[in-house]
Amino acid sequence: MHAKVSSIIVERRWVIPPNLQLLFHRLGVDIHTIKINKNKAERRVWKPDLMGKFSVKGAFEAIPKKVFLLNNLNKNLPSFLRAGNKMSPYLKDLWTGAVWGGSFLIRKARNNCLYEGLNVSFANEKRKWINRIHETVMLSTSLMHNSQSDLGILRCLGVAVHSCKHPMVKSCYWELPRIGEIKINTDGDAKGNPGKGGIGCIFWDCNGCVLGTLSKGLGLVTNFMAECEAIIHGVEHAASFGWLIA
Repeated sequence: MHAKVSSIIVERRWVIPPNLQLLFHRLGVDIHTIKINKNKAERRVWKPDLMGKFSVKGAFEAIPKKVFLLNNLNKNLPSFLRAGNKMSPYLKDLWTGAVWGGSFLIRKARNNCLYEGLNVSFANEKRKWINRIHETVMLSTSLMHNSQSDLGILRCLGVAVHSCKHPMVKSCYWELPRIGEIKINTDGDAKGNPGKGGIGCIFWDCNGCVLGTLSKGLGLVTNFMAECEAIIHGVEHAASFGWLIA
């Protein structure tokens, strides 16, 4: 059966040929209950080939040109998800939510652009993507690594921090230095990373007696730099007494 849209819709009303109306009746379809949208502008769903026909082959050749990037997205999803295996448990949860949520938003934006004729704004899609990550935060119970990199990422995303619990404090012992040697215990830390930091040093002899102490405030430093400053200042202080640095 060959028919055009203009053969069954005339002046925005159904005009069904008898043979086609009989076919609908056998299928239990009352075509007159289907409303025609008189206000919405008509748009082309497909275009025919050179012979004026719509074929599966023609559709297959036309569609991949528009969904090429979408197909690549499907193939790369597993590799995107595996990239989170090297992250902390908390960041991995956020990454997984970002990948799945982002793929959904890309599909939806693509469909709105192609089929609905809507304008897609990169800023709006980015904001929706960030909202998906924030939703994942509320579902995640995992913990982050207390590191500068994790804190930097979470700060850029503007999400809550799930810091690790402090390790259990255990008693430990260190051996006294040998006769003629002096032991230096150093430590440095910063409140924040980076943040305002400070250092401290204690000098011990072979009998466990404290020979001297050193403390100093630092400016804006990272934890790593505070530790390095503590060692350097401790060695410099020891050298100022003429002690041999081993």
